[in-house]
Amino acid sequence: MKMLFAILITLAVLVSPVYAEPVLKRATRLPEIMINGTDGFSVDAIKLEAGQFYRLKITSDGRDEYLVHSMDGFFKTLFVDQVVINDLEVKTSTIWGLEYDDDGSIEIYFVPMRVGLFSIEARGLAMDGFKTVVVVE
Repeated sequence: MKMLFAILITLAVLVSPVYAEPVLKRATRLPEIMINGTDGFSVDAIKLEAGQFYRLKITSDGRDEYLVHSMDGFFKTLFVDQVVINDLEVKTSTIWGLEYDDDGSIEIYFVPMRVGLFSIEARGLAMDGFKTVVVVE
């Protein structure tokens, strides 16, 4: 009986959350979305898995001002770990949009929490190629 109890305790310790692999251990780097003033977004589509940790970099060439957002609520379905701008980290729980007034990059570290079909787009320019479709499975 004591042996059975010892085995059960050992199993309980081994499967406890302390030994579970952390979700935010290392982010999978996604293809960088380059915003080109004449060609639009460089990435047409991204496929993600809900519950996995990702790193997305969006870079503007600075030809125009852009508000990058998600009309269908993609940003609201994310657990955001951090947003990095010029090596400065912003800790936030959600993102409404990313505004580019000049050239530069913004990196988002996140975990998608909901499956579905979404988009990331530059406000008013989606029909001109300033859009990336996001599929979360």
